[in-house]
Amino acid sequence: MSKISAFLSSKTFFANLALAVLAMLVLVFMINMVLRVVTNHGDALAVPDLSGLSLDEAQSLLVENDLEFEVLDSAVFNPDLPLGSVVNQFPLAGARVKQGRVVLLTINPFVVAKVEVPNIVDKTMRRAVYDLQSKGFLVGELIYKPDIAKDVVLALEINGQLIMPGEKYIKGTIVDLILGSGLGDVRLA
Repeated sequence: MSKISAFLSSKTFFANLALAVLAMLVLVFMINMVLRVVTNHGDALAVPDLSGLSLDEAQSLLVENDLEFEVLDSAVFNPDLPLGSVVNQFPLAGARVKQGRVVLLTINPFVVAKVEVPNIVDKTMRRAVYDLQSKGFLVGELIYKPDIAKDVVLALEINGQLIMPGEKYIKGTIVDLILGSGLGDVRLA
């Protein structure tokens, strides 16, 4: 034990310990410098706003900014945007990213699938609205006609034309409902 305690209190031990600590500090400093250069630490650019742009326009804008892109999904149809345009992006516009980052794009489909109008005749207004919206249709005007069945769907219209359940239209089409108003004050003879 006395040899170990003598070594631990010797000048040689403290010199080697100081050299080891200095070597570790230099190594950490060098690794930090290399990582800053390799990872472009502090160099970031803003992601441009791509919403509403066509896929070609979005691609050229991303290439100008040294960014890459990948199309995630094109199943979400937005009737307010042109076909084939960007609906959503990640990272969001304005986010700070590094050069070469992949921007994920959701685009409006190039071909819109038509959806079958559900059979909602003789169903309550509440159920009809739910069924139409779940298929992707928008509910337009509620037109009331005298009928014994109050708030029950009598017929469907699109742009003033009567339609039949089972016909196919694109998502986002506005469907007007013709509903029974109930008899109210009408007297039966």
